[in-house]
Amino acid sequence: MRPHHLLSVTAIVGGGVLTGSISGCDAPGRMTSPGATPLVAAVVANERTDVDTVFTNFCTGEDVHLVGISHVVFSLTTDGSGGFHLGFTSTQQLNGVGLTTGATYLSLSANTFTLNIASLPFEQTSAGGTRLLRQGPGGDIMAFFLQHITVDANGNTRVFNTDFRFSCA
Repeated sequence: MRPHHLLSVTAIVGGGVLTGSISGCDAPGRMTSPGATPLVAAVVANERTDVDTVFTNFCTGEDVHLVGISHVVFSLTTDGSGGFHLGFTSTQQLNGVGLTTGATYLSLSANTFTLNIASLPFEQTSAGGTRLLRQGPGGDIMAFFLQHITVDANGNTRVFNTDFRFSCA
């Protein structure tokens, strides 16, 4: 009989910490249900969290009080060969008020993260975008980021690209 372990996963997400666990690990790096086919996928966390924050609109210099909901899904998939595939998606829809002008704002965000690893080599990709829309002319912000990292079989980083762009409208 194989030993039965519990795999724990922790991720730091937007200032919060998500934790989850999957039972049925028969060895580090390999997940199975006792006497069954290896697991294909499991959702570790699917959470909605209230957001209440102040953000400085760098296009106008105004502080904006934003409130709303953040939805996060964090998943772990195994490929049957000992590889792990981590996935994370986050979406937010926040409503806000400018603390100086009283202007209304809408903030929309979507972010993803993937990590594919069995050992070496491995790759990691993150992408996301945020729009802060201000009622009336001017003051809108568009932000976008994309990051990709590839590490070869010798542990050397071969690709480390980060693209971050923002604009004011």
